[in-house]
Amino acid sequence: MSAPPPTALEQERLATRELKHRTKNILSIVQSLVKHTLQDGVDLAEARDALDRRLGAMGRGIDLLLKVDWTATDLDTLAHASLSHREGFGARVRIGGPIVQVGANAALTLAMTLHELESNAIKYGALARENGRVALSWTVAEDRLTLEWRESGCGPTPKPAHKGFGTKLICDVPARRFNGRARLDWGRDGVVWTLETGLDRLAR
Repeated sequence: MSAPPPTALEQERLATRELKHRTKNILSIVQSLVKHTLQDGVDLAEARDALDRRLGAMGRGIDLLLKVDWTATDLDTLAHASLSHREGFGARVRIGGPIVQVGANAALTLAMTLHELESNAIKYGALARENGRVALSWTVAEDRLTLEWRESGCGPTPKPAHKGFGTKLICDVPARRFNGRARLDWGRDGVVWTLETGLDRLAR
């Protein structure tokens, strides 16, 4: 015998618990962003700019999730929403890959990671050079996702002497969040970032 459908009161209580959970997660992310950005060894004006950008990226991720009632979205939509400056660079920024579903919590992490990559490319990398290009692509094989950000046309990019919070957002945070592997390489023609994780981790 099937269980009776939840009453209106039970549905309201469930929605309230879910809202509390989301709010606590968001506040935790904001707290971490503020703390680590201010600890990054930069002056106040630079820290303020970095914090504004990162909170803006988080806000765009939340806006996207609200449009889908805080359920899963697809990676292509998320990528286009996260790279907020891509239209200004036209064909110099390419995005593409198969249909992949991204869960709500995973979407926020990816949105901030992709934004950080874009910001670095505009400041120091391929998008700071006239002929520089960026390709964001992904492949799926045996329930594993490989997501790649590849910059080209800018020559060798020196590895920074100091590992700041931006690098942690790009590598440490997604690797831990997705129980996968995130790597940043400084190649002969630009930066290459790769994330490898299971589709099940991405869907959460």
